[in-house]
Amino acid sequence: MPSISQLRKEEQALHALLFTQAQYKNYIPVKSDSLLQIAEAYYRTSSDSLHKAWTLFYLAQYYRDSDEKEKALSYFQQANIASRNIENNQFKFLLNLHWANLLSDEDAENKGIEKYQTANKYAILLKDTLKQIDLYGQWGWCCLLTGKYDCADSLFNMGLKLSTSSKMTYYNYLLNCLSLTARERKDYKRALELVNRSLSLAKDSTELYPLWNNKGEILLEMNQYDSAHFYLSKDTRDYDPYFKATHYLNWSIYEEKIKNLPKALEY
Repeated sequence: MPSISQLRKEEQALHALLFTQAQYKNYIPVKSDSLLQIAEAYYRTSSDSLHKAWTLFYLAQYYRDSDEKEKALSYFQQANIASRNIENNQFKFLLNLHWANLLSDEDAENKGIEKYQTANKYAILLKDTLKQIDLYGQWGWCCLLTGKYDCADSLFNMGLKLSTSSKMTYYNYLLNCLSLTARERKDYKRALELVNRSLSLAKDSTELYPLWNNKGEILLEMNQYDSAHFYLSKDTRDYDPYFKATHYLNWSIYEEKIKNLPKALEY
């Protein structure tokens, strides 16, 4: 393509939107809103409601990822208004799902539930089982993080039921999620049973890493130190600061439990 500055205004806006969308769909961090500002400036006064709605949606995503939550919520609201006369269930599913996740993170639980329910309605209209499973997984995860374990288990099991009937790879992920709720309840026998079932289904290291980590943490809480050390050592993810911080925390707990306090402090 020629330089974006050589394109007509409409082409510039569409290029900016599609380029940002491609980044998000390939899990590439969007480091600036400069391209989206080009798209927003054009579509604000355009009759193209669909591209306007998508632009506002990705601006909401960008500001959420930049930890500007109020801006993100504002743009989700604007995207919702822009999409009112659009018959695009795919867009409306994604909008409500991501909006729900942000509302749940911000402790706006009732509003979050409302958006999850709306997203589920569009997933059903799309007849897309995978979207429903993904929705139940994300909704259940929000319940897990807020200590609503019964709600989390119910949603994970709903996803598991759909995953079983359609033979999808979410099955072992949801088993591990159920293991996490059992661990939070200190039902370690149940937690181990579930994570072992999940491990038996995992196909590669990408799937295995979080399972090894979960099993290591379960065994650590059970004071089975040698086994905990074995499984925690198998999770070697270090490409994200969050993973590194989690590893340091787990190893500090391990060293404290075996009375090696200087090493615990170091971690």
